[in-house]
Amino acid sequence: MEPICVAVVHEREDLGLPSHDGELRYRVAQRRAEVVREAAKPEYPPRFRTALTNASDRRVRFGEGHAAHFEYVSDDSGALVFLPSDIVAPVEPDCRRLADAIGVTEEYRTVESAAGELSERVVNLYATTADTDDTCLPVGEHRFETTVSVGGGNAEPEASAE
Repeated sequence: MEPICVAVVHEREDLGLPSHDGELRYRVAQRRAEVVREAAKPEYPPRFRTALTNASDRRVRFGEGHAAHFEYVSDDSGALVFLPSDIVAPVEPDCRRLADAIGVTEEYRTVESAAGELSERVVNLYATTADTDDTCLPVGEHRFETTVSVGGGNAEPEASAE
């Protein structure tokens, strides 16, 4: 298997509360992603570190907890997915394509963050069972999007599930 290299091309760093005209009123958080391991090999997938910093002067909650760090988030085509690095995902032999679909529970978690606090997580990149390409990881540009809500420290419950 040829190593497949990945890179972060663009990211929106500032998360904040908009004013009535849609402009950023004040910055609540900074979010970034960096490549930790850029090449995919049979033994391991590409790896990214995500970071979310509370840039405000108060305690806030970010939701959804997994999505804030791109955990279980698929690209726009559904061919790729980021999984938490502690997940042992069964993959096809000598490949970084998942052998089976991954089930994700329907829940909503929030992450509480003190002023200036940094939260980091590591995620691995896998091809999904929806990938119809014959490669282990699809080549090209792929877009990952996620929504992060921001609330005051006491605005939401610790977690909820349906």
